Amino acid sequence: MKINPVMLILARESRGYTQGQLSKKIGIGQAALSKYENGILEIAPEYLQVIASALEYPQSLFIRSATTLGFGSTCMYHRKRQTLSVNELKRIQAKVNLTRMNIEILLRSAELEADYPFPNFDVAEYGDVEEIAYLTRRTWHVPLGPITNLVDTIERAGGIVIPMSFGNRKLDAISQWPPGMPPLFFINSDMPWERIRFSLAHELGHLIMHRIPSPEQEEEADTFASSFLMPESEIRPDLYSLNLMRAAQLKSYWRVSMQALIRRAYNIGQLTESQYRRLFTQVSKHGWRLSEPNPLSSENPSSFWALTNVHLEQHRYTIAALSELLTLSEQEFKADYLPRFNGPIRIVS
Repeated sequence: MKINPVMLILARESRGYTQGQLSKKIGIGQAALSKYENGILEIAPEYLQVIASALEYPQSLFIRSATTLGFGSTCMYHRKRQTLSVNELKRIQAKVNLTRMNIEILLRSAELEADYPFPNFDVAEYGDVEEIAYLTRRTWHVPLGPITNLVDTIERAGGIVIPMSFGNRKLDAISQWPPGMPPLFFINSDMPWERIRFSLAHELGHLIMHRIPSPEQEEEADTFASSFLMPESEIRPDLYSLNLMRAAQLKSYWRVSMQALIRRAYNIGQLTESQYRRLFTQVSKHGWRLSEPNPLSSENPSSFWALTNVHLEQHRYTIAALSELLTLSEQEFKADYLPRFNGPIRIVS
C-alpha cells in the first residue's frame, strides 16, 4: 500500500497533533514519523495501523491523492483574530482541506443548480467597493432592503455553505473557490449568527473582488460586507439619530449586529466621531462586544446536506458505503455529513 505523505500530514494536523505529540502517543520515534511525512521512508503495515487507529481514520485515507490549499493563497481567505495559534490554524486548515476533497468527490455524482451566476468584479478594475456590492445585489436580483437569508442568497448563486465547528471562537469563516468547483464557504457554527452573517458577506467580498490578493483586501472585504448587507441609500434614513435602543430594534430588521449598525452609521456620516466612540463605550460597558442581546435566528444551509442526501436517497448508497467512499469512520460521517435540514434541495443528479 503506497502511502501519500500529504494525507498523513493532513490527518495528523486535522486532529490537532504536532509531530512530536503524535510520536509520543503512538510510540514511534519522531525521526521516523518525520521521514514518513516527507516520503523518505515507507510505513510498515503494522505502523500504519497504529497511526490510523490513533488518528481515528480508516487506512484508506492515507492513499488518497491530495491537493491542499493554504491560508493566504489566491483562492482561500479567512477572518481570524490574531490570538489563534499556529497549531490551531493548521488543525482548521487540514479539516477544511479534507472536507473540500470530500465535497469534490460528492460533486462527481451530483450537479448543483444555480439561479444566478457568481460574479467576478475585480476591485482593481471597478475601484469602488460599494458599487461592486450594489452590482452584486443587482446580479442576484436581491430586493431592496435587508437580505433576510444570506445563506440562501449565496446558495441560489451556486455557492456551498458548510457549517463546521472550528473548536474555538477565534476564527469566523473561511472561503475557497478551487478550480472546477463552486465557491465554498466554511462558517464557524460556534459563533452567533449576527457574526456569521457579516463574516459570510466578508468572505463573499473576497471571492468576488480578490482573485489577486492586495494589502487592502481585509478592509475592502469589510466595506463590501457592510454595503452588501446595508446599502447606504436604503439604510441611511434608519440610522438618523442612532442610539443603543434604536440599534437593538434595527438589528432584528437588518439582521446585522448592533456594532455593525453603529459602524455603518459612522462610515456614511450619520454619526460624528464622538457619538461613535460614545456608543461603543456603552456597548463595552454592557458587555456586548462578544455577546449582544437579541441574538439573530439561524439560517439553514441546504446544499452541503443535499450533496449527501442525493447519494443516500437517489444513488442508494448505504451509510457504510458512503463513509468508505469519503474515507471516514461511520461515526464521523454521521456527525459531519448526515443531512440536518429538510429544505429545498438544489441538486440535479
